[in-house]
Amino acid sequence: MRRLTAELKRLLNESETLGVETAEAEYEYKCAEAKEILRLRAEGMSVTLIPTLAKGEENVANLRLNRDVALVRYKGAIERINAIKKEMAVVSDELAREWTAAKYET
Repeated sequence: MRRLTAELKRLLNESETLGVETAEAEYEYKCAEAKEILRLRAEGMSVTLIPTLAKGEENVANLRLNRDVALVRYKGAIERINAIKKEMAVVSDELAREWTAAKYET
């Protein structure tokens, strides 16, 4: 149980870090996308094409990829936290059964 508790604490700290990284990646992506949209508008690009072209610009696309990778890493950490919590519940139930069985054996 101590090992699981230590792993849970580590994952909680990691998830906080990954959450911040995800937010920062989202910020960088949205800022770059907005700048590209403004640039395309200033060039007189057709309004219907602007969102697609802005997302396809190499820098914006790389920032979007970084955002998506950060989000996947964050969600993965959350899933690992949930798995550890479930494992802790299983171990706790097993311990409770063992104590109950030992109590009634005498």
